[in-house]
Amino acid sequence: MVSAIILAAGKGRRMGSKLPKQYLPLLGRPLLAYSLLAYEQSLVDRVVLVVDPLDRDRAEEILQRYQIHKVSAIVAGGRERCDSVFAGLQKVDDGGQVLIHDGARALIRAEEINTALSVVSRGEACAMGMPVKDTIKEVGEDQSVIRTPDRSRLWQVQTPQCFLTEEIKEAYRRYLQEERSGATDDAAIYELMIGKKLYMIEGSYENLKVTTPEDLLMAEIILRRRGWSPSQI
Repeated sequence: MVSAIILAAGKGRRMGSKLPKQYLPLLGRPLLAYSLLAYEQSLVDRVVLVVDPLDRDRAEEILQRYQIHKVSAIVAGGRERCDSVFAGLQKVDDGGQVLIHDGARALIRAEEINTALSVVSRGEACAMGMPVKDTIKEVGEDQSVIRTPDRSRLWQVQTPQCFLTEEIKEAYRRYLQEERSGATDDAAIYELMIGKKLYMIEGSYENLKVTTPEDLLMAEIILRRRGWSPSQI
């Protein structure tokens, strides 16, 4: 069984909107609908959707309007991202693989999801991402440069991130039980608590995380370049 957890419980405060960003319109369609439809069209068997309890009606309306059938559970999100992921994992059966995806990455494609599946189906954890384009500086608290890492070895990490279900469940259980903090994605928790290799797989620079109004504009440009128009929604 291949499951996916789509996280859509955030407030999106950097967007500067009263409406949570995952429900903002993008070419006439709620942002969250795009990633849900990509998973609907992928080889994933079932989807667990994690939302703010106050937004459950909005989420259910999207599922009905766009005929999303793979969502088997809608789960209340937690205080932090890791709490939301752990809540979603409780609805995922053992004995398979699970993909964890940020609902704000609306431009993911079904074929990219399937590529990630081909890796995790071999029993190897992986995360989608792309090599960085810019030179990166590590800086201190006073903003002075500490070092310049070798750009050729650096990737920007995206989602989905993919794991054997039992392994990522154990990683999160231990992480929360030990009251750890600081990990900003699932891969970091897996690396810290399980200690096995995790592989990067190349996705697309278009798989951006919509966080600010500028990101929303960029997402619209990308969709129009793909041939989408409001008349298709």
